[in-house]
Amino acid sequence: MNTSLFRGLCRILLVGFLSILQIQWAQAAMVSTDQALSAQKVHADREKIQSFVSRADVQKQLQMLGIKADTAKARIAALSDSEVEMVSGKLDSLPAGGNLSHNDLIIVLLIVIIVVLIV
Repeated sequence: MNTSLFRGLCRILLVGFLSILQIQWAQAAMVSTDQALSAQKVHADREKIQSFVSRADVQKQLQMLGIKADTAKARIAALSDSEVEMVSGKLDSLPAGGNLSHNDLIIVLLIVIIVVLIV
């Protein structure tokens, strides 16, 4: 009787020990100010690109090129941080005030499409 109790207790302890090994422990680390600001900048840049693609004239150009706006937005969300920074930099270099020429709009759309196709 003592042996069966001992075996049962060993089995319970073994299952408990093996389940503890499967747990992934949480780890904390310091986040530098640069990392936090970089993450915020990437998020803001991604929002800027999303709002650019949401414009009516851009959606019209996308439709002319055979790309659905929803597809473009989904692919923009999938861009890496460096790709977002590159596209956002191109948007920043365009003329201010929304007076994009037809050529500027096509160039930006082509950059977005190329980056989206790469992803």
